[in-house]
Amino acid sequence: MSKNNNNLKIQNFKSRFIIISLFFVFITSISWFFTFNTDFFLTAVKISSFGLLLWIIFEFDLLKENKVYLMLFSLSLVMTLVGYYLLDKTDYKIWIRTTKLSLFFLILYKILRYFYILTYKREPKFERSNGLIADRIFSFFLIIGTILATMSI
Repeated sequence: MSKNNNNLKIQNFKSRFIIISLFFVFITSISWFFTFNTDFFLTAVKISSFGLLLWIIFEFDLLKENKVYLMLFSLSLVMTLVGYYLLDKTDYKIWIRTTKLSLFFLILYKILRYFYILTYKREPKFERSNGLIADRIFSFFLIIGTILATMSI
């Protein structure tokens, strides 16, 4: 039953991924068409980048599945490339940090998850206040590591 439930969750995710990705591309394209080289476009990119990070955090339980991870990783990579493109095409001297948040989150997730499973022999849970202390430490290092990695590069 668990395998069928997991497959159903992945199918539901794929549907959400298609809808949200198309919405993301559509909104970013419209924003680019009407407001490129303005602060409005940069604000739209920052908001969509942060929204992508929040979506990844909401899908935390499914990140252990390689299909889900790779789909979100590819979308994060596209967002990071958009940020790099904007660095090249605008007057801003710094790479927009929010465009790298989701990519660094996913990279750190994979690394920290490997060591967590090696140590505790179970999947980590994204905990804020309840749960095991190991889960809270995992969550803390994941968030702080993402922020610090984004700020340093």
